[in-house]
Amino acid sequence: MAYGVTVDKKPMSREEMLRQAQALHRDLVRKRSAAGITTAELERDVKEVFEEIKSSRRSGRN
Repeated sequence: MAYGVTVDKKPMSREEMLRQAQALHRDLVRKRSAAGITTAELERDVKEVFEEIKSSRRSGRN
């Protein structure tokens, strides 16, 4: 790419975003099952992370 040249990237369409989200979900499920992590463990971990984020926002440590 030439110096000083910018490329305007077209925003993703709704369909492209959906396809990307589905691909990421499939990848997550594949990796989770390969690692032997149950759905309950994953949900618990996600809940803990959200609680940490909420508490850090309340305390102003953002």
